[in-house]
Amino acid sequence: MKKRHILNFIYPLLTLAGILLIWWMAALIMDIEIILPSPWVTFREFFVLLGSAQFWQALGGTLLRSLIAFALSFVLAVGAALLSRLSGTARRLLEPLITFLRAVPTMAVILLLLIWTSASAAPVIVAMLVIFPTLYSALYAAFSGVDPELIEMSRVYRVPKAVQIRRLFLPAVLPALFESFASGFSLNLKLVVAAEALSQTARSVGAMMQTFKANLDISGLLALTVTTVIISFLSEFIIRLAGRLCTPWLKG
Repeated sequence: MKKRHILNFIYPLLTLAGILLIWWMAALIMDIEIILPSPWVTFREFFVLLGSAQFWQALGGTLLRSLIAFALSFVLAVGAALLSRLSGTARRLLEPLITFLRAVPTMAVILLLLIWTSASAAPVIVAMLVIFPTLYSALYAAFSGVDPELIEMSRVYRVPKAVQIRRLFLPAVLPALFESFASGFSLNLKLVVAAEALSQTARSVGAMMQTFKANLDISGLLALTVTTVIISFLSEFIIRLAGRLCTPWLKG
């Protein structure tokens, strides 16, 4: 068990070291810092950004939009998944909508939303339209995974609803839910940043990326990319840790 934990820690470090090595070698071969700065130049710019008030305002705006989009997607997905689990008619009505949302090009949605809504609302709606089908599928699969015989037995023995939810439904749903949260929030953040860049949303990481691109500040652009990656890793780690802490408590 201890060896497995050590390997789980070492493997990501080896992957990170490999990425940095390839990046450094590519920068050496190209030898044009304005096109491809080295990792050290990029990380120096990253720490410069940390001291900028504009950066923190942009990061706060992006994270707020990401949280709003994810929270709204989650509420809608829970309601839709429960409705589909309880009603075959609702499931058959929702399936074409889910398929449509998965198939529609994200770029087309962003461009249309820029015409129909504001630059601030467009990133939130885009993220919702992409994340909702993912969360819905995961939640519906989790709800469907609850043993029907256990549900029927709890009804026969008149087990209180609160006990059913805590002892039956939550242990079945939460592991898949936290895993969907972890991967879904990272995707959600990427979508919001991409939509912000296209819509030039005020006080956003995406708009800062567009500004750096226009000024050919590649080190600043890469520093913002590194920031987004770090936040994604941290959010996945925290969500998965919360899942591991909650699961034993529910089974206890």
